Amino acid sequence: MLVHEAEVRVSDDPTNSAAPEPEPEDTTGAKATKLSKKKRRRGAPSETTVPTRLPGEGTVEGEKLREANAAFEAGNYALVRTLTSELERASDPTIVDAARDLARRTAVDPLQMTFLVLCAVALLVITYVYVLR
Repeated sequence: MLVHEAEVRVSDDPTNSAAPEPEPEDTTGAKATKLSKKKRRRGAPSETTVPTRLPGEGTVEGEKLREANAAFEAGNYALVRTLTSELERASDPTIVDAARDLARRTAVDPLQMTFLVLCAVALLVITYVYVLR
């Protein structure tokens, strides 16, 4: 006889003794991680995301900052870089700081570039030693 992972408990209540109660879901461990990964792949909103409050509400610069933030969330980083470079000259310093933060989050990571260059050098050395010699 096979045992299922989701076991069923029967209630001790005599009025509802025929209805089985499902086992509560485990929100920790490997199963929860797999489940949350599946939800993220499907595009389900994350439970931990909190909408950020952006400065400059009601101003032209604030609307441009909201447009840059929407482009960031959509993954259009080229548009984010364009809009944030325009917002660098904004009159409100809080908008400038928020624009710089968005631009920083879309910038190339120096450590990543270092590893990319090292991998390219290693590939060239291996090619020279084992193929061209």
